[in-house]
Amino acid sequence: MRRTARTLASWARGRTLHARLARITALAVFGAVKDGKPALIACVTDDLVKRGLNAGAIVRQIAGVIGGSGGGKPNLAQAGGKDPARLGEALAMVRSVIAAAIK
Repeated sequence: MRRTARTLASWARGRTLHARLARITALAVFGAVKDGKPALIACVTDDLVKRGLNAGAIVRQIAGVIGGSGGGKPNLAQAGGKDPARLGEALAMVRSVIAAAIK
């Protein structure tokens, strides 16, 4: 589980850095299952953090669906859980979490 989360986090950090260098606006939430355990990673570019989006808050809200918890920094956060069958449901929540955050 930790290895999967680290791999996703490393990949996400690279993508977030690339987005900053390219000066684009981006938000991404990734999910994976390794050894029967789900993991989530959220990345938010700095301009969206300034608009009120927070990767840690997003991950905390959706991690409960997979029976887990998580957190991190405003631009990068990760979570782990216990229920891989509900990973799709957790990822489906992202739009509503974002919409509520930017209102």
